[in-house]
Amino acid sequence: MKNTINLNGIWKFAPTYDQKPTNNHNVSFARIPIYASDELCRKHWEDVEVPGVWQRYGEKYSVFEGVCWFYREFEVDFFDKDFFANLVFKGVNYKADVYVNGELVGVHESAYTEFSFDISKFLKQGKNYIAVQVDNRPTEVKWPNDWGYGVFGGIHRDVYIEVFDKDSLYDIELTPDFDIASNEGILNVCAKGNAPKMTIKIDGAEFEMCSEAGVFSGQFRLSDITPWSPANPKLYPIEIFVKNDVYASYNVGFRNISRKNRKLMLNGKPFEAKGACYLTDTPKSGLAVTKEEIRFDLLKMKEANVNSVRTHYPMPDSFYELCDEMGLTVWIEPNIYCSKPDVEQTNTVFARKEFIDVAVSMTEEMIFGARRFASVVIYGIGNECNTMHPETVPFFEKISDVVRKSDNTRLVGYASLYGLVGKIAHTVDVMGINSYCGWYGVINNFTTDDDIGNEVRKADVSAVHEIIERVEKEVSEDAVLLLTEFGADSEPGYISDKCHLWSENFHAEIVKNYIEAGREHESVSGYYVFAFTDYNDPSKPMNGRWNGFNLKGMLTYERETKLPFYALKEAYSLDKQR
Repeated sequence: MKNTINLNGIWKFAPTYDQKPTNNHNVSFARIPIYASDELCRKHWEDVEVPGVWQRYGEKYSVFEGVCWFYREFEVDFFDKDFFANLVFKGVNYKADVYVNGELVGVHESAYTEFSFDISKFLKQGKNYIAVQVDNRPTEVKWPNDWGYGVFGGIHRDVYIEVFDKDSLYDIELTPDFDIASNEGILNVCAKGNAPKMTIKIDGAEFEMCSEAGVFSGQFRLSDITPWSPANPKLYPIEIFVKNDVYASYNVGFRNISRKNRKLMLNGKPFEAKGACYLTDTPKSGLAVTKEEIRFDLLKMKEANVNSVRTHYPMPDSFYELCDEMGLTVWIEPNIYCSKPDVEQTNTVFARKEFIDVAVSMTEEMIFGARRFASVVIYGIGNECNTMHPETVPFFEKISDVVRKSDNTRLVGYASLYGLVGKIAHTVDVMGINSYCGWYGVINNFTTDDDIGNEVRKADVSAVHEIIERVEKEVSEDAVLLLTEFGADSEPGYISDKCHLWSENFHAEIVKNYIEAGREHESVSGYYVFAFTDYNDPSKPMNGRWNGFNLKGMLTYERETKLPFYALKEAYSLDKQR
């Protein structure tokens, strides 16, 4: 069976302000880095909470980007039988070098996906220890190529060890689907393990699977299923048995997502995505958001009549679980962001093996973590890259192929900057349009007194019509179009009856006008306002309004409502006339 050693809690923590990993002081202690040694005195190391980010460990780390070490001891008492031990990290930002008892067990890159290492041969009876070097220096980060949100660092999601005996299962993958014609739920199952058989019980039905060379694989159909939808987020409890014991349990919904005549279709019916873009960043936890913090944000989205969420990186299980329960569809994507090499450049990030390998692995890891959840309906493959560059075509074809081979029950999407689709239109089912008509073109002078908000401008988004019409001609005839980013910035509490720039009033008008404009086009099936909350964004220049935060939220960073929240709520209370 399976046992779990929970490694959440208090770890020892130390930054390495001398950031040269090969200097004389840090190169080795015997044969390993000094900070990974159990012999090192950690008297001056701090006690910190994991999951967590070091920007919340103290004011001196608030803007620190660099190399830090984490250390944790734990006990092992299961050496009386054969076992397989898997060390699981749900998320580390960004690069993690992991040592167990002084041995390097693996290295992982990318910030928001689960990874694991087989540590069976590194463990010993009694006291053991883990040391993790975490590096979030921009010079070491491959994706995203350009930060548009706070660069948090640390072990920001759960950590644990799974211990399996000879009758265990691991890497369990459940992929739900729904057959519209027969009204049947479809459950695709794949797992690995040494158990000779496993039994799945769901809604009164029972299915038995036998292992073939250590792999379980099958598809099961369930009659008279109520499909999952935002209006009725029906979930079915699933229990997996090995022998007569419950090995694992889940709640799973069955739904079908497809496209037809440029319409987004949910369970065979047109679905208007009334969406919001979401980044996990809170004053208390930063990136290491708790389930209750996520719940608060999602409840506020529901209050604003939001039925869909676009996230800008893979999310924690708690987010998907809540979206399943609350009835919110989800677009997720790996953070393949904003890489814009000149067309004349060669051997760009889109052609270099080390960048491609990380992009592929984090896409596969994203799908592994999300495929069980009914709420996830679109896998994005990238955002705002220079798709005019010829090297992007084979790159995004490869990422799209990875998605379709890993899980063909969802749609594949891409979010283009101002509808600059390039030659990758044929690779996706859904083309997103990110555009900020009525905003960035108006505030293009960031340095003069104009940015203090003395100007009055009309919230004119008319340019979006030309963008939509151009994209319609470039994508395939059945491609779905979504307005995946739009909005403006507003300083919290700045109210202006004349709709001055940077006011909540102007921001609200932009939101309302954008949704109204999108609804004039039959090809547009939904909208994702950017963003639902204000958040840390060091990429924005400090001026009379921006103060280290992106201010496009419907809520402030402290989660107070702004006027655009009410504009969004009113716009989403209406349905598109089809």
